[in-house]
Amino acid sequence: MKGQQDLINIFVDKVLEKHNVKPETAELKDDEKKRVRDIIENIQEDVSRFLENYEKQTTEHDVQEEQTAEASEQGDATIQKPTTKPKIFYNKDEN
Repeated sequence: MKGQQDLINIFVDKVLEKHNVKPETAELKDDEKKRVRDIIENIQEDVSRFLENYEKQTTEHDVQEEQTAEASEQGDATIQKPTTKPKIFYNKDEN
């Protein structure tokens, strides 16, 4: 993680140097500061939403367990599995 931050710092320094921007004179206007804050807030919301969804991630195994639990609560302990096999498609050019 520190290596990534170092690379970003070098890149930003080079871009600022290329455009003759001195850190002492680089000031953001109020509307620019607001835009930066809005972008950061949006990124934070996206990360939070991603983490929530990641924690809720459901697998096929989880669904089968839920169905079995529901069926046993209803007094029917058998869950029927699909009777059809998955279809496999082959590319004709690969033969």
